[in-house]
Amino acid sequence: MKCNKLIETIYRNKDINNFIGKIKPEHLRDDLKQEMALVLLSYDCEKLQRMDSENNLIRFTIKVLYIMAYLTYNPFYNNFRKKHVDGNYEYIRRLSLDDNVQVPANIAITHLSKKMMIDANHAHESMIFSKYVEMRSIDKVSEYFGIPRQHTWEVIKNVRNELKKKIKKQV
Repeated sequence: MKCNKLIETIYRNKDINNFIGKIKPEHLRDDLKQEMALVLLSYDCEKLQRMDSENNLIRFTIKVLYIMAYLTYNPFYNNFRKKHVDGNYEYIRRLSLDDNVQVPANIAITHLSKKMMIDANHAHESMIFSKYVEMRSIDKVSEYFGIPRQHTWEVIKNVRNELKKKIKKQV
């Protein structure tokens, strides 16, 4: 019974709720919080009590939440976030089939295609960003091309900002 009270305390903890409050999209926050409680209930009670007595339980729980919310190899991602991401891609794909609708995906594809024709640097940026859209991971893209992660991140950030400006201007 002691562990149930401990998990209830974590469930109501201000730091935990602040962290969960930053997770996007918002509609997954309640599911994430419930899954967090289930994960903690699956741990050995003595281990949780030991972490609590060492003042490490909140930090541990935030780490668990981070893994659940952002890393693609865990059940929460596969059960909740992946469905959300895949649903968005499917929605954009369906919209792009309608020629009368100028959707952001079409604008982005056109812009990236034009970048390929400008020069080697622009083509480099277009290829990195296109591979990022495909792989959904900066680390995987940098490994795929054999380039530094920092460079990959900067290119993706710059192209993303370009696309945002282009889309805002045309939509």
